[in-house]
Amino acid sequence: MAATSPLSAGRSKARGAPRDSSSPRHGRHFVSVGTKLTGGILVVLAIVTAVAYFRVNRNEREQMLRARERAATMVAELFAAGVTAPLSFNDDAGIREHIALLMASTNVVYAGLWRADGERRGEKIGEMARGVAIPSVSANIARQLVVERTADVIGVQKPVISDSGELLGVALIEFSLAEENATILAEQRGTLLTFSVTALGLAAVVVALSRLLVVSRLAQLAKAAKRLEEGEVVDIRLDTNDEVGALSRAFASMSRVIASREAQISQRNVDLRRVLDNVAEGLVTVRKDGSISEERSRVVDDWFGRPALGVDVFDYFESVDQATGDVLRLGWTALGDDFMPVEVVLDQMRVRFEHSGRSFELDFSPIWLGPEADQVLDEVLLVVRDVTAAVHRERSERAQREALRVYRSILVDPVGFRDFLANGSRLIEAIEEDPGAAATSSRLKRDIHTLKGDTGLYGIESVADVCHRIESRMQDLQRPPSAEEVAALRVAWTQLMSLAAELETGSHSDRIEIYVREYEEHLAQLKALGTSGELIATVRSWANEPAERTLQRFVEQGRSLARHLGKVDTAIEMRVTPVGLRLAPARWAPVWAVFSHVLRNTFDHGVETLARRRATKKPDRASVEISLTASKEGVVLCVADDGRGIDWQAVRERAQKLGLPHATPAELEEALYGDGLTTREQATETSGRGLGMGAFREVVRACGGTITIESRLGHGTTITCRFPQLMLEGARASWAPKPPDQGGSPLLSS
Repeated sequence: MAATSPLSAGRSKARGAPRDSSSPRHGRHFVSVGTKLTGGILVVLAIVTAVAYFRVNRNEREQMLRARERAATMVAELFAAGVTAPLSFNDDAGIREHIALLMASTNVVYAGLWRADGERRGEKIGEMARGVAIPSVSANIARQLVVERTADVIGVQKPVISDSGELLGVALIEFSLAEENATILAEQRGTLLTFSVTALGLAAVVVALSRLLVVSRLAQLAKAAKRLEEGEVVDIRLDTNDEVGALSRAFASMSRVIASREAQISQRNVDLRRVLDNVAEGLVTVRKDGSISEERSRVVDDWFGRPALGVDVFDYFESVDQATGDVLRLGWTALGDDFMPVEVVLDQMRVRFEHSGRSFELDFSPIWLGPEADQVLDEVLLVVRDVTAAVHRERSERAQREALRVYRSILVDPVGFRDFLANGSRLIEAIEEDPGAAATSSRLKRDIHTLKGDTGLYGIESVADVCHRIESRMQDLQRPPSAEEVAALRVAWTQLMSLAAELETGSHSDRIEIYVREYEEHLAQLKALGTSGELIATVRSWANEPAERTLQRFVEQGRSLARHLGKVDTAIEMRVTPVGLRLAPARWAPVWAVFSHVLRNTFDHGVETLARRRATKKPDRASVEISLTASKEGVVLCVADDGRGIDWQAVRERAQKLGLPHATPAELEEALYGDGLTTREQATETSGRGLGMGAFREVVRACGGTITIESRLGHGTTITCRFPQLMLEGARASWAPKPPDQGGSPLLSS
């Protein structure tokens, strides 16, 4: 169902407002109905007049010329009858007299007579012409009358036949049409004048009637529509029982309905503005192009200042919080690309930020346009919430949780926790010093990812969350962390260090604490007494951390991680050989600092859910083993699980996209350590950046070790690290199995 914003109600009039009737529309100029009607009437009358004029003229001309033809025929027949006798008696003089008598008429322009030679024209007897060329006569004589008419003359060819039926000769007479043509021209002019005057008079009557009965009423409707457009209430009624009258009555009714609805909308806008001015949340409508509309709640202006007219939402919030503006700019670019679903893009833009000592949260809701089957995004409703109280409460609760976790870590594993703090401080310093040009510094990415992983395993959410935000923005915006982000990370870490210093009381019931000076004096006394080297080595090893305790710490972190990820119940076993092994912290601190990456990958990628294990007919309880074996050849650190294993085909596809070698199994294993390679579709707070294994291998290699991965899809994964003998320097001198420490006393320096 399409969502409709109440804030859009006030814009309905502006969006649907009619254009000015006098303005050009689609490139055409405004032409009134009266002008169109007058022009149409004149064109129709002109056509009718022209057709009638030409038909009348043609009929009159034809009638006049036919009458002239009949007269010419009669004259020719009389002439032929008059010359029959002279032609029979060969009286040529009499024939010429008849011709001269015929030519006495001004209408006759030619007269000629020929004797017949059988059926053919013979000797010419007489001929007279007046101002015309001598016509030609056919050699064959037709026994019937022949009449031919041209534009200027009528020619009549009449055979002369005796009473006995003998063909005596043929006469040709031409009659001038000059008088007829002059008469026809004069009559045409008179007819044209008569028709023109009649047509103009008729046009004037029709135009006057049309303007009186139609155009004037339409003009009244147009004026009423103009007043309605300007916001006036009109009441026009034309008392006529026709379409115009019905239209006027409907128009008056529509005007009253519009006025009523305008009043309702105005009241609704007043009520809505009252709500917006008093609502606790900030409501803003944002167009698809990112510009902020005028409809918003007053609290937004109170919190962040009144936005300029037409300003983009990302520019507006960029002046409030730079990082928030960057996220919104990226999100609105994605909306314009129309590549990802709208809901996904809007969900990614839900952020929190700080401003003027208060915490705010942005939420988004799409406003759709069109039918449900074919909806398009019209606007976005932005909701700004003041979550200061909630953030303070969350921070207070998180601070309490972190204080308990820190206190427990200090009680259970003080040395390990101190190593964690020392390593974290080194990472913070490295992050502050790394310029991270163009966000391409692999070292910077790995340091942030490692710090996030270590603090996450200890449950230090305040630092882990800052690291995750920095990672996300580095990836989304392709830029190094800003100075503000690095400063926020330093503040979170400083608060953790202060908390640890406050909670570390130095009082432990099951431990004995000595100072380093006392420890060194005791070693010197043993040497002075000539004590055996094995005893001195044992005493020296007390300065080292028990390997069992280190691994036990990772076991506890693994259980916490499994619960956090919602994994199946997991049996996590820890094994150290030889028992009681102690390792030098200075050498192993870098390894333990990045070992959390292996642990997170094991539980996030390897350990399966209960449903998946049952679907693959595995025991309900998963198994993870962490082992550390020391010998005179070196140290082997191993993590094994019976989970899903590595999907090498997925690794091959990701390696191909990243341009990494992927043809052989060795190349696929090498690709696992490449920056950015991960089989996850989306990064989480636990894993998915493709940085952890690369950081771990880098440290292993720096210690002179090697790392191998064995995995079968569906059967689990084993990660094995082999370190040289050098890593055992300062460890116990004897490899004979010994019972584990019972309340042993690690060295605690003051």
